[in-house]
Amino acid sequence: MSLAQQIRPKVGVVISAGKMMKTVKVRVAKQKWNKRIQKYYDEPFNILVSDPTQSVREGDVISCISGLRSSSTVRHVVTGIIAPMGPPLSERPPVPTESQRLAAKEADRAARDIKQAAKGRVVAGRRAAERRRLEEIARQEQRAERALYEAQKSEREEAEMKQRKEAAELVVRYKMLDKDILQSFANRLSRSLEKQSPAKDVSLAHHLQEAQTSLEQGRRFHSSFQKELNRLENELGAVIEKPQEQIRLKAVIPSIQLMIKEAQLKITRLEKYLDRIRGQEHQLRDIDAKLLEKAHGVTQPEDFAWVNIIKELEMTENEKKAARLDLHKTGPTTAAIIKKQKAERKTKEAARKKSPGDDSATGTKPPSELRTHKPTEPEVVKEAAEEPKKKKKGGIFGWFGL
Repeated sequence: MSLAQQIRPKVGVVISAGKMMKTVKVRVAKQKWNKRIQKYYDEPFNILVSDPTQSVREGDVISCISGLRSSSTVRHVVTGIIAPMGPPLSERPPVPTESQRLAAKEADRAARDIKQAAKGRVVAGRRAAERRRLEEIARQEQRAERALYEAQKSEREEAEMKQRKEAAELVVRYKMLDKDILQSFANRLSRSLEKQSPAKDVSLAHHLQEAQTSLEQGRRFHSSFQKELNRLENELGAVIEKPQEQIRLKAVIPSIQLMIKEAQLKITRLEKYLDRIRGQEHQLRDIDAKLLEKAHGVTQPEDFAWVNIIKELEMTENEKKAARLDLHKTGPTTAAIIKKQKAERKTKEAARKKSPGDDSATGTKPPSELRTHKPTEPEVVKEAAEEPKKKKKGGIFGWFGL
């Protein structure tokens, strides 16, 4: 029993014939169950059927089965005409049977093989095999290149990480060195500016010497920074050729240069501080030497507390008041001496003005033609009469002139 006999044939009406080569369109009846209405409804569908002998006409009722497809859309073949429409069956080509269809399929396949062999199908097969082999080689090369790239990338990342660690260690070392420099500067300045008792008699020259020492140390550290930076540039200049190395150096060198600039700023501030101290030293020595010599007969400026004078220039108002109070207790200050001299000068001028011999001493005489008013007798009598009246006025009303 053949496969076509086992499969149930489909029956339909030809709705289009003669428009396609050896193919007709057939409408097959079908029903669909509507579960809401509980009823079957007609839902026909169209299929393309192969007609090898072109014996089918439009309007015929035919039977067809699936199998031996001739294209991707034609999957059925005509098996017989049930009810012809138009010309009778005797005037049409006969519908091929199953055996005839199989024989025609085998003959068609043999002719196709002969045609392909005539066109050199073997050579084409060899070329296809060679093409597949080349494609496999290309894929292997791509895999090898990818593995090599990954290996190089990992090595590059390891080298970059190592260099970053070295750069980080270098930056940390320089930061520690800069911290030590700052600590040494702070210690020296604190020692030079800490409070000392007058008994120790610390001179300004000692403070200047300590400041100069710290300045020289800062310059030495600055020169060491510059030498280390030059050494790094010389050592890493030949190695830095990749973008990653350039980026790393750009990240390391600016931090070192920033530390160098900070050291230079500290040195500049120290130099300005020394210049200010020197200028104040000369001015204070000249002024206080004269004032102390006039007020107390002191001719040596070293007897004065220079440390308190220097600190007074940098104190706040409250600290200055407290320091002046201590200095007033222990000894006179410059401001007190000047104030005392001004008071003495004012008292001398006031005494000179009150003394009777001022005019003769200065040699000034009153003008000879100065007119003086001499009161007459009626005026004297009138004033004498008004004096008792003025004495009687007093009390509350006296204040208002009543």
